[in-house]
Amino acid sequence: FSISDTALVTQLSLNKTLTEIQVPNGWTNASGWYTSMTWAAPASQAGGQYLLGTVRVRFESNDWRYPGVTVLGENHEGKISQWKAGPRSLCSGHKVGQLRNGRISYDRLFREMRRELWSQ
Repeated sequence: FSISDTALVTQLSLNKTLTEIQVPNGWTNASGWYTSMTWAAPASQAGGQYLLGTVRVRFESNDWRYPGVTVLGENHEGKISQWKAGPRSLCSGHKVGQLRNGRISYDRLFREMRRELWSQ
């Protein structure tokens, strides 16, 4: 199956900081943060502080050592998307779809969804 529904894909947790990236000229790497003062205003370079024009970025991904996911949605010819309630249902137009890192039981998935719903 494939998941192309943006509302589902954006639920994937970015739980791994990428640190094995070659540091380009003009950048430094400290604990996964890449910093450059190339575009910093001249006065802001004194003292090594992060001031106007300093750029700082970190790259994150999901952990590919554990590529499995659990998805709840509608399967239409191998493509998973959010399920949308039909016009005759009590919740007409409401969409349901979840994507979680790892393989988890549906009992656990629904328990977590219920907890998240009632904690809002």
